[in-house]
Amino acid sequence: MNQNQRARIRAREQARETVGRATRWGVAAALVTAAVCGLGLGIDAAGPADAGATNPPQPNTVSSGDVQQNHLQPPQQAPLPANTGGSDSSSGGS
Repeated sequence: MNQNQRARIRAREQARETVGRATRWGVAAALVTAAVCGLGLGIDAAGPADAGATNPPQPNTVSSGDVQQNHLQPPQQAPLPANTGGSDSSSGGS
């Protein structure tokens, strides 16, 4: 093996070490970023720790007195689609 080949092998090993080091730092930075974002979103979504104890969530129910008081109407059944007799009707083959 001559001097030129040894230099190329040494340069290749150094390049592999550099790429490996950069990859490790990149993965570490991505993990830290994901952890910080996860903590930030978790804290923002949860709110203060004692908020749930003082104001428990109310169920989404409406009594009949509330319907009359707030002038709300009870839900009605949706109307059936009208058959217009157009070319879109599914009344047979082609």
